[in-house]
Amino acid sequence: MMHIRKVRDYMTKRVVSFKPDENLRNVVEKLTRKRISGAPIIDKDKKVVGVICSSDLAKNLSSELPFMCAPVPSMLGFVYAFVKAKRKWNELMHSLHININTTRIDDMMVTGVVTTPPDASIYEAATLMKLKKVSRLPVVNENDKLIGIITRQDVIRSMID
Repeated sequence: MMHIRKVRDYMTKRVVSFKPDENLRNVVEKLTRKRISGAPIIDKDKKVVGVICSSDLAKNLSSELPFMCAPVPSMLGFVYAFVKAKRKWNELMHSLHININTTRIDDMMVTGVVTTPPDASIYEAATLMKLKKVSRLPVVNENDKLIGIITRQDVIRSMID
Protein backbone atom coordinates (compact mmCIF):
# COMPACT_ATOMS: atom_id res chain seq x y z
CA MET A 1 0.00 0.00 0.00
CA MET A 2 1.31 3.43 -0.95
CA HIS A 3 2.04 5.88 1.88
CA ILE A 4 0.26 9.20 1.40
CA ARG A 5 2.62 12.02 2.28
CA LYS A 6 0.96 14.54 4.57
CA VAL A 7 1.64 18.23 5.11
CA ARG A 8 2.38 17.58 8.81
CA ASP A 9 5.32 15.35 7.80
CA TYR A 10 7.08 18.11 5.82
CA MET A 11 5.93 21.42 7.30
CA THR A 12 8.20 23.68 9.33
CA LYS A 13 6.89 23.74 12.88
CA ARG A 14 8.96 26.65 14.21
CA VAL A 15 7.40 29.33 12.04
CA VAL A 16 8.79 32.83 11.70
CA SER A 17 5.76 35.06 12.03
CA PHE A 18 4.92 38.68 12.70
CA LYS A 19 2.29 40.65 14.57
CA PRO A 20 0.17 43.13 12.57
CA ASP A 21 1.58 46.13 14.43
CA GLU A 22 5.26 45.32 13.79
CA ASN A 23 7.14 47.95 11.84
CA LEU A 24 8.69 47.66 8.40
CA ARG A 25 12.24 47.81 9.73
CA ASN A 26 11.79 44.77 12.01
CA VAL A 27 10.12 42.74 9.29
CA VAL A 28 12.79 43.40 6.64
CA GLU A 29 15.60 42.74 9.11
CA LYS A 30 14.07 39.47 10.33
CA LEU A 31 13.23 38.15 6.85
CA THR A 32 16.79 38.90 5.77
CA ARG A 33 18.41 37.44 8.89
CA LYS A 34 16.35 34.23 8.65
CA ARG A 35 16.97 34.04 4.87
CA ILE A 36 13.31 33.60 4.06
CA SER A 37 11.18 35.47 1.57
CA GLY A 38 7.93 35.66 3.53
CA ALA A 39 5.99 34.83 6.67
CA PRO A 40 2.47 34.79 8.11
CA ILE A 41 1.05 37.62 10.20
CA ILE A 42 -0.79 36.35 13.29
CA ASP A 43 -3.04 37.95 15.88
CA LYS A 44 -2.80 37.48 19.66
CA ASP A 45 -4.70 34.18 19.37
CA LYS A 46 -2.19 32.83 16.80
CA LYS A 47 -4.76 33.06 14.01
CA VAL A 48 -3.42 33.97 10.58
CA VAL A 49 -4.62 37.43 9.53
CA GLY A 50 -2.24 38.02 6.65
CA VAL A 51 1.00 37.16 4.88
CA ILE A 52 3.95 39.36 3.96
CA CYS A 53 6.67 38.50 1.49
CA SER A 54 9.50 40.24 -0.27
CA SER A 55 7.44 40.59 -3.44
CA ASP A 56 4.72 42.44 -1.45
CA LEU A 57 7.34 44.78 -0.04
CA ALA A 58 8.84 45.27 -3.48
CA LYS A 59 5.41 46.01 -5.01
CA ASN A 60 4.64 48.57 -2.31
CA LEU A 61 7.96 50.30 -2.78
CA SER A 62 8.17 49.91 -6.56
CA SER A 63 4.82 51.65 -6.99
CA GLU A 64 6.60 54.64 -5.48
CA LEU A 65 9.96 53.98 -7.15
CA PRO A 66 9.59 53.04 -10.81
CA PHE A 67 13.34 52.37 -11.13
CA MET A 68 13.08 49.44 -8.72
CA CYS A 69 12.61 46.57 -11.12
CA ALA A 70 15.16 44.08 -9.77
CA PRO A 71 14.16 40.44 -9.18
CA VAL A 72 12.54 39.82 -5.80
CA PRO A 73 15.45 38.05 -4.01
CA SER A 74 17.79 40.91 -4.81
CA MET A 75 14.99 43.36 -3.99
CA LEU A 76 14.92 42.18 -0.38
CA GLY A 77 18.71 42.54 -0.28
CA PHE A 78 18.34 46.03 -1.75
CA VAL A 79 15.79 47.00 0.89
CA TYR A 80 17.94 45.54 3.67
CA ALA A 81 21.04 47.36 2.41
CA PHE A 82 19.13 50.61 2.79
CA VAL A 83 17.98 49.60 6.29
CA LYS A 84 21.62 49.04 7.29
CA ALA A 85 22.65 52.34 5.73
CA LYS A 86 20.18 54.07 8.03
CA ARG A 87 20.68 57.66 6.89
CA LYS A 88 20.20 56.96 3.20
CA TRP A 89 17.25 54.62 3.88
CA ASN A 90 15.53 57.18 6.09
CA GLU A 91 16.09 59.88 3.46
CA LEU A 92 14.61 57.65 0.77
CA MET A 93 11.61 56.62 2.87
CA HIS A 94 11.06 60.23 3.99
CA SER A 95 10.91 61.29 0.36
CA LEU A 96 8.25 58.59 -0.17
CA HIS A 97 6.41 59.56 3.01
CA ILE A 98 7.28 56.14 4.49
CA ASN A 99 8.82 55.89 7.95
CA ILE A 100 10.29 52.40 8.39
CA ASN A 101 10.05 52.70 12.16
CA THR A 102 6.36 53.61 12.20
CA THR A 103 4.96 51.98 9.04
CA ARG A 104 3.07 48.96 10.30
CA ILE A 105 3.28 45.70 8.44
CA ASP A 106 -0.51 45.38 8.36
CA ASP A 107 -0.41 48.30 5.90
CA MET A 108 1.49 46.06 3.44
CA MET A 109 0.31 42.53 4.21
CA VAL A 110 -1.91 40.44 1.96
CA THR A 111 -5.17 39.36 3.62
CA GLY A 112 -7.53 36.54 2.70
CA VAL A 113 -4.74 34.04 3.25
CA VAL A 114 -5.04 30.53 1.86
CA THR A 115 -4.22 27.96 4.56
CA THR A 116 -4.06 24.18 4.78
CA PRO A 117 -4.71 21.66 7.56
CA PRO A 118 -1.85 19.38 8.68
CA ASP A 119 -3.68 16.28 7.47
CA ALA A 120 -3.90 17.46 3.86
CA SER A 121 -1.80 15.49 1.43
CA ILE A 122 1.30 17.02 -0.11
CA TYR A 123 -0.45 16.67 -3.47
CA GLU A 124 -3.41 18.74 -2.19
CA ALA A 125 -1.06 21.41 -0.82
CA ALA A 126 0.92 21.55 -4.08
CA THR A 127 -2.29 21.84 -6.09
CA LEU A 128 -3.54 24.65 -3.85
CA MET A 129 -0.22 26.51 -4.20
CA LYS A 130 -0.43 26.23 -7.97
CA LEU A 131 -4.08 27.31 -8.17
CA LYS A 132 -3.66 30.26 -5.81
CA LYS A 133 -0.20 31.19 -7.18
CA VAL A 134 1.48 31.18 -3.76
CA SER A 135 4.78 29.70 -2.66
CA ARG A 136 3.86 28.98 0.95
CA LEU A 137 0.80 27.90 2.90
CA PRO A 138 0.34 28.51 6.60
CA VAL A 139 -0.73 25.28 8.30
CA VAL A 140 -3.56 25.73 10.78
CA ASN A 141 -5.27 23.38 13.25
CA GLU A 142 -9.00 22.83 13.72
CA ASN A 143 -9.17 26.12 15.71
CA ASP A 144 -7.48 28.03 12.84
CA LYS A 145 -4.33 28.55 14.93
CA LEU A 146 -0.98 28.61 13.16
CA ILE A 147 0.97 25.39 13.77
CA GLY A 148 3.34 25.34 10.80
CA ILE A 149 4.13 26.40 7.27
CA ILE A 150 4.64 24.38 4.09
CA THR A 151 6.59 25.80 1.16
CA ARG A 152 7.26 24.81 -2.43
CA GLN A 153 10.69 23.62 -1.29
CA ASP A 154 9.02 21.31 1.25
CA VAL A 155 6.83 19.88 -1.51
CA ILE A 156 9.91 19.24 -3.67
CA ARG A 157 11.69 17.65 -0.69
CA SER A 158 8.74 15.26 -0.23
CA MET A 159 9.34 13.91 -3.74
CA ILE A 160 12.74 12.48 -2.83
CA ASP A 161 11.83 11.03 0.57
